[in-house]
Amino acid sequence: AAAEEEGLGVGVVMLPWEAPGLSADVRARMRALSQNRAAFLTPPPPSASSPAFEFDLDASVAVVLEALSVDKHLERQRHTLVPRAVSEEAFFSHYFAHLHALATGAAPPPPASPGGDGR
Repeated sequence: AAAEEEGLGVGVVMLPWEAPGLSADVRARMRALSQNRAAFLTPPPPSASSPAFEFDLDASVAVVLEALSVDKHLERQRHTLVPRAVSEEAFFSHYFAHLHALATGAAPPPPASPGGDGR
């Protein structure tokens, strides 16, 4: 595991929803993203307000492994979708692109869930 954390300085892995400056609502939306199958199958729509998101699976192994270890929904989605519906690289690229869009405010609000406020 030490080799995978190489280049991260102190060897501490910060998950995207742990980044400083995020509101509780954004953190909650980021954590819930792994329950949305579409987040793994398609990238978020491009946004003029957010720079293009680049994801390098090889460079992100430590954060991927940490996310899989703390998020059982993410682990289940990966087991279900890879490789039948999507490649492993596309799976994580789409997921982290959606997380990035949420963190930068480029993502649209999620659709109302059934049983919500009835709007």
